[in-house]
Amino acid sequence: LGMGGPRGEANTDNRPKVQQAIINNDYSAWAADMTAQVADMRQRASDLEAKINQDTFNKLTQAHQLMQDGKVNEAKIIFDELGMFGPMGHMGGRGMGHSINAPLNATQTTE
Repeated sequence: LGMGGPRGEANTDNRPKVQQAIINNDYSAWAADMTAQVADMRQRASDLEAKINQDTFNKLTQAHQLMQDGKVNEAKIIFDELGMFGPMGHMGGRGMGHSINAPLNATQTTE
């Protein structure tokens, strides 16, 4: 029932709250937890949307080339700075995105 954590993975910390609210038949607690999760998702989406620009694209292409050249640590620094998926599909910093090696329509989850 958890919708997602700050780094895009399943939010296991909030799941017990949501489940407990359902068990307790407590609509107010359930609604509050769900509203908080939606607000978090909106913030993460806004943060990602703000990164849709030429500078981010240039950094991603630079990081991709570094990965191709075997310079994983240098590439990871860029991915961490951007807060986007980087080496081996791991995400650096806070943010959302997809690995540059994954198909654009693929959904990556970590559970």
